[in-house]
Amino acid sequence: MTELPGSWQNLDDPQDRLEPFGLPWTVHFALGQIADYRDQLAPDTLATLNKAIPKRQREFATGRLLASHALKASGCADTRVNRGDNRQPLWPTDRVGSISHSHSWAWVAVSRAGTLKGLGVDIEQVGRLGKKLFDSVFTDIEQERHAKAPEHWPDILFSAKEAIYKAVNPITHHYIGFHEVDVTLSPDGRRFSVEYVGDNNSNVVMNLGQGYSIIRNEQVLTLFAIPPEC
Repeated sequence: MTELPGSWQNLDDPQDRLEPFGLPWTVHFALGQIADYRDQLAPDTLATLNKAIPKRQREFATGRLLASHALKASGCADTRVNRGDNRQPLWPTDRVGSISHSHSWAWVAVSRAGTLKGLGVDIEQVGRLGKKLFDSVFTDIEQERHAKAPEHWPDILFSAKEAIYKAVNPITHHYIGFHEVDVTLSPDGRRFSVEYVGDNNSNVVMNLGQGYSIIRNEQVLTLFAIPPEC
Protein backbone atom coordinates (compact mmCIF):
# COMPACT_ATOMS: atom_id res chain seq x y z
CA MET A 1 0.00 0.00 0.00
CA THR A 2 1.32 3.44 -0.96
CA GLU A 3 1.86 5.58 2.12
CA LEU A 4 0.04 8.91 2.29
CA PRO A 5 2.16 12.07 2.58
CA GLY A 6 2.54 13.42 6.10
CA SER A 7 -0.05 15.94 7.29
CA TRP A 8 -0.55 18.72 9.84
CA GLN A 9 -3.98 19.70 11.17
CA ASN A 10 -4.80 22.53 13.57
CA LEU A 11 -8.39 22.30 14.85
CA ASP A 12 -8.38 26.01 15.70
CA ASP A 13 -6.78 27.27 12.49
CA PRO A 14 -7.70 25.37 9.31
CA GLN A 15 -5.23 27.53 7.36
CA ASP A 16 -2.31 26.31 9.46
CA ARG A 17 -0.37 23.90 7.27
CA LEU A 18 3.08 24.25 8.82
CA GLU A 19 4.47 20.78 9.52
CA PRO A 20 7.17 21.87 11.94
CA PHE A 21 9.99 19.38 11.70
CA GLY A 22 10.75 18.42 8.09
CA LEU A 23 10.90 14.75 9.05
CA PRO A 24 12.42 12.03 6.84
CA TRP A 25 9.44 9.79 7.71
CA THR A 26 5.71 10.06 7.07
CA VAL A 27 4.01 11.30 10.23
CA HIS A 28 0.51 12.75 10.66
CA PHE A 29 -0.05 15.48 13.27
CA ALA A 30 -3.11 17.08 14.85
CA LEU A 31 -2.98 20.07 17.20
CA GLY A 32 -5.68 21.94 19.09
CA GLN A 33 -6.55 23.92 22.19
CA ILE A 34 -8.14 22.01 25.05
CA ALA A 35 -11.92 22.28 24.71
CA ASP A 36 -15.03 20.32 25.64
CA TYR A 37 -15.24 17.65 22.96
CA ARG A 38 -16.83 15.06 25.24
CA ASP A 39 -19.96 14.88 23.09
CA GLN A 40 -17.80 13.77 20.13
CA LEU A 41 -16.50 10.64 21.86
CA ALA A 42 -18.22 7.28 21.96
CA PRO A 43 -19.86 6.83 25.39
CA ASP A 44 -17.78 3.74 26.23
CA THR A 45 -14.57 5.65 25.46
CA LEU A 46 -15.43 8.45 27.86
CA ALA A 47 -16.75 5.99 30.46
CA THR A 48 -13.18 5.19 31.49
CA LEU A 49 -13.01 8.70 32.98
CA ASN A 50 -16.33 8.77 34.83
CA LYS A 51 -14.63 9.60 38.12
CA ALA A 52 -12.21 12.17 36.69
CA ILE A 53 -12.70 15.89 37.19
CA PRO A 54 -14.19 17.81 34.22
CA LYS A 55 -10.82 19.38 33.33
CA ARG A 56 -9.22 15.95 32.97
CA GLN A 57 -12.20 14.76 30.90
CA ARG A 58 -11.79 17.72 28.53
CA GLU A 59 -8.06 17.01 28.14
CA PHE A 60 -8.77 13.35 27.44
CA ALA A 61 -11.54 14.14 24.95
CA THR A 62 -9.40 16.67 23.09
CA GLY A 63 -6.52 14.21 22.81
CA ARG A 64 -8.73 11.40 21.57
CA LEU A 65 -10.45 13.65 19.02
CA LEU A 66 -7.06 14.77 17.70
CA ALA A 67 -5.96 11.14 17.56
CA SER A 68 -8.97 10.24 15.42
CA HIS A 69 -8.12 13.08 13.02
CA ALA A 70 -4.50 11.97 12.73
CA LEU A 71 -5.43 8.31 12.26
CA LYS A 72 -7.92 9.21 9.54
CA ALA A 73 -5.30 11.33 7.77
CA SER A 74 -2.95 8.33 7.86
CA GLY A 75 -5.51 6.23 5.99
CA CYS A 76 -6.49 4.13 9.01
CA ALA A 77 -10.10 2.90 8.99
CA ASP A 78 -10.12 2.37 12.76
CA THR A 79 -9.83 5.83 14.31
CA ARG A 80 -10.62 4.97 17.93
CA VAL A 81 -7.88 4.92 20.54
CA ASN A 82 -8.86 2.97 23.62
CA ARG A 83 -7.22 3.08 27.05
CA GLY A 84 -4.98 0.37 28.48
CA ASP A 85 -4.78 -0.93 32.03
CA ASN A 86 -1.97 1.52 32.78
CA ARG A 87 -3.90 4.41 31.18
CA GLN A 88 -1.77 4.22 28.05
CA PRO A 89 -3.32 4.83 24.60
CA LEU A 90 -4.03 1.62 22.69
CA TRP A 91 -3.36 2.33 19.02
CA PRO A 92 -4.48 0.17 16.09
CA THR A 93 -1.97 -2.64 15.64
CA ASP A 94 -0.63 -1.23 12.37
CA ARG A 95 0.01 2.25 13.79
CA VAL A 96 2.31 3.87 16.33
CA GLY A 97 1.30 7.12 17.94
CA SER A 98 1.54 9.48 20.87
CA ILE A 99 -0.74 11.97 22.65
CA SER A 100 0.29 14.89 24.84
CA HIS A 101 -1.29 17.95 26.38
CA SER A 102 -0.19 21.00 28.30
CA HIS A 103 -2.42 23.27 30.37
CA SER A 104 -4.18 24.63 27.29
CA TRP A 105 -3.08 22.68 24.19
CA ALA A 106 -3.00 19.09 23.00
CA TRP A 107 -1.31 17.43 20.08
CA VAL A 108 -0.96 14.01 18.53
CA ALA A 109 1.40 12.24 16.13
CA VAL A 110 0.63 9.03 14.23
CA SER A 111 2.66 6.91 11.80
CA ARG A 112 2.51 3.43 10.32
CA ALA A 113 4.14 0.74 12.42
CA GLY A 114 6.37 -0.18 9.47
CA THR A 115 7.54 3.42 9.11
CA LEU A 116 8.64 3.90 12.72
CA LYS A 117 9.28 1.49 15.55
CA GLY A 118 8.66 4.07 18.25
CA LEU A 119 7.09 7.53 18.28
CA GLY A 120 6.68 9.93 21.18
CA VAL A 121 5.57 13.54 21.42
CA ASP A 122 5.28 16.03 24.25
CA ILE A 123 3.97 19.58 24.63
CA GLU A 124 4.84 21.89 27.53
CA GLN A 125 4.06 25.49 28.43
CA VAL A 126 7.17 27.67 28.13
CA GLY A 127 8.51 28.49 31.60
CA ARG A 128 6.70 25.62 33.33
CA LEU A 129 9.83 24.05 34.81
CA GLY A 130 11.20 26.04 37.74
CA LYS A 131 14.89 26.03 38.57
CA LYS A 132 14.23 24.27 41.88
CA LEU A 133 13.32 21.16 39.87
CA PHE A 134 16.49 21.08 37.76
CA ASP A 135 18.38 18.64 39.98
CA SER A 136 15.52 16.15 40.02
CA VAL A 137 15.09 16.22 36.22
CA PHE A 138 18.57 16.91 34.78
CA THR A 139 21.93 15.35 35.50
CA ASP A 140 24.84 17.57 36.54
CA ILE A 141 26.41 16.90 33.13
CA GLU A 142 23.28 18.04 31.30
CA GLN A 143 23.07 21.24 33.33
CA GLU A 144 26.72 22.02 32.67
CA ARG A 145 26.43 21.15 28.98
CA HIS A 146 23.43 23.39 28.40
CA ALA A 147 24.37 26.34 30.61
CA LYS A 148 24.86 28.47 27.49
CA ALA A 149 22.33 26.62 25.35
CA PRO A 150 19.42 28.22 23.47
CA GLU A 151 16.76 30.11 25.38
CA HIS A 152 14.19 27.85 27.05
CA TRP A 153 16.62 24.91 27.13
CA PRO A 154 15.14 23.59 30.40
CA ASP A 155 11.67 23.42 28.84
CA ILE A 156 13.00 21.75 25.70
CA LEU A 157 15.14 19.27 27.62
CA PHE A 158 12.33 18.31 29.99
CA SER A 159 9.88 17.91 27.11
CA ALA A 160 12.44 15.85 25.19
CA LYS A 161 12.73 13.39 28.08
CA GLU A 162 8.96 13.02 28.20
CA ALA A 163 8.80 12.35 24.44
CA ILE A 164 11.64 9.83 24.69
CA TYR A 165 9.82 7.90 27.41
CA LYS A 166 6.63 7.77 25.32
CA ALA A 167 8.53 6.39 22.33
CA VAL A 168 10.59 3.82 24.24
CA ASN A 169 8.28 2.49 26.96
CA PRO A 170 5.80 0.81 24.54
CA ILE A 171 8.79 -1.10 23.09
CA THR A 172 10.60 -2.13 26.28
CA HIS A 173 7.78 -1.84 28.87
CA HIS A 174 10.31 -0.64 31.43
CA TYR A 175 10.29 2.43 33.63
CA ILE A 176 12.86 5.08 32.64
CA GLY A 177 13.94 7.66 35.20
CA PHE A 178 14.90 11.21 34.27
CA HIS A 179 18.54 10.63 35.22
CA GLU A 180 18.76 7.53 33.02
CA VAL A 181 18.37 9.70 29.92
CA ASP A 182 21.26 11.95 28.85
CA VAL A 183 20.01 14.46 26.27
CA THR A 184 22.13 16.76 24.12
CA LEU A 185 20.47 19.66 22.32
CA SER A 186 21.72 21.05 19.02
CA PRO A 187 23.05 24.65 19.13
CA ASP A 188 19.72 26.02 17.87
CA GLY A 189 17.63 23.75 20.10
CA ARG A 190 15.76 22.27 17.13
CA ARG A 191 17.28 18.77 17.31
CA PHE A 192 18.38 16.51 20.14
CA SER A 193 20.14 13.21 20.61
CA VAL A 194 20.05 10.87 23.57
CA GLU A 195 22.22 8.31 25.36
CA TYR A 196 20.77 5.82 27.79
CA VAL A 197 22.87 5.75 30.98
CA GLY A 198 20.75 3.41 33.13
CA ASP A 199 21.02 -0.28 33.94
CA ASN A 200 18.31 -1.79 31.73
CA ASN A 201 19.91 -2.89 28.47
CA SER A 202 16.65 -3.00 26.52
CA ASN A 203 16.28 0.77 26.91
CA VAL A 204 19.46 1.29 24.87
CA VAL A 205 17.17 1.27 21.82
CA MET A 206 16.64 4.98 22.50
CA ASN A 207 20.25 5.70 21.46
CA LEU A 208 19.28 5.12 17.81
CA GLY A 209 16.35 7.54 17.85
CA GLN A 210 16.21 11.10 16.58
CA GLY A 211 14.67 14.06 18.39
CA TYR A 212 13.13 17.33 17.17
CA SER A 213 11.73 20.40 18.90
CA ILE A 214 10.02 23.67 18.09
CA ILE A 215 8.35 26.50 20.02
CA ARG A 216 4.93 27.67 18.81
CA ASN A 217 2.33 29.75 20.67
CA GLU A 218 4.47 29.73 23.84
CA GLN A 219 4.43 25.93 23.77
CA VAL A 220 7.42 23.63 23.41
CA LEU A 221 6.64 20.73 21.07
CA THR A 222 9.06 17.81 20.98
CA LEU A 223 9.08 14.61 18.96
CA PHE A 224 11.26 11.53 19.31
CA ALA A 225 11.27 8.84 16.62
CA ILE A 226 12.92 5.42 16.51
CA PRO A 227 13.34 3.96 13.00
CA PRO A 228 12.15 0.38 12.36
CA GLU A 229 15.62 -1.02 11.69
CA CYS A 230 16.59 -0.34 15.31
